[in-house]
Amino acid sequence: MPFRSFYIPDNADLTSPDLSPIYGSFDDQFPPVFVTSGTRDYLLSGCVRLDRLMRESGATCNLRVWEGMWHVFEFYPSIPEAEASITEVAEFLVGKF
Repeated sequence: MPFRSFYIPDNADLTSPDLSPIYGSFDDQFPPVFVTSGTRDYLLSGCVRLDRLMRESGATCNLRVWEGMWHVFEFYPSIPEAEASITEVAEFLVGKF
């Protein structure tokens, strides 16, 4: 059973932007985006691809890749990288990044 079957119905259109932002529409009017990932994140290649697609479309995307980190490592407040990443996201949201 494919992993995606746990969250995507079998008959779903896999090219829907509702399932993956890779298939979304972006332009220079799209709000700025901040994406975090880690070198051990199984979604890293998708994050890199999204960053490239957004930039090629004229949108602003900030991709931050953390060495040795895994998917949603920010959920582990005991590691310094998690705190640093949350700080960067907060700074982005208030316009200081």
